[in-house]
Amino acid sequence: MADPVAERARLLDDLATSYRLFAALRWGELGDGHITCRDTERSDHMWLLRYRVPFEQAQSSDMVLVAPDGSATDQDGRPARINNTAYHIHHPIHEVRPDVTAAAHVHTAWGTPFAAERRMIEPITQESTLFFEDHALFDDEEVQILSCDGGKRIAVALGEYRAVILANHGLLTVGSSPADAIGWFVLME
Repeated sequence: MADPVAERARLLDDLATSYRLFAALRWGELGDGHITCRDTERSDHMWLLRYRVPFEQAQSSDMVLVAPDGSATDQDGRPARINNTAYHIHHPIHEVRPDVTAAAHVHTAWGTPFAAERRMIEPITQESTLFFEDHALFDDEEVQILSCDGGKRIAVALGEYRAVILANHGLLTVGSSPADAIGWFVLME
């Protein structure tokens, strides 16, 4: 059996690297995105970048643990601030999809305007075929970020797929690791 402490350290390092990759692509410069990953031991908890840490500066020590009720603590157990929108959107997904370790969402130059077209990706390029019959369209209403209600509706729309287009908002992908979720996101963009 793997060492849970070492496994968590690897996961947090991967999560921090994912944020820095988004920054290198110039995504999330306005704090308009989030990447989460499920804790290795407490599967109802997720890790998230501490509030107001720029993506390009993300380190594993900047990740905070978010409980099912939305409360967050740093790695020393002290209360921490988070981007509540990330909790409201990602927690319901992690809650209903035990197979999902990580979820990623950020506003991008192409994905956000494409989402405003309120349509699915057509399998017309090599990259787009990866999402053939493996993505959904959330066209419910504007993404509600003040509670988990919108996140629950997004989770229903996502279903068993690896990605969902959030109408007028952007893209969201999930995966078995931060690298997996980020890889799908980059390909979808």
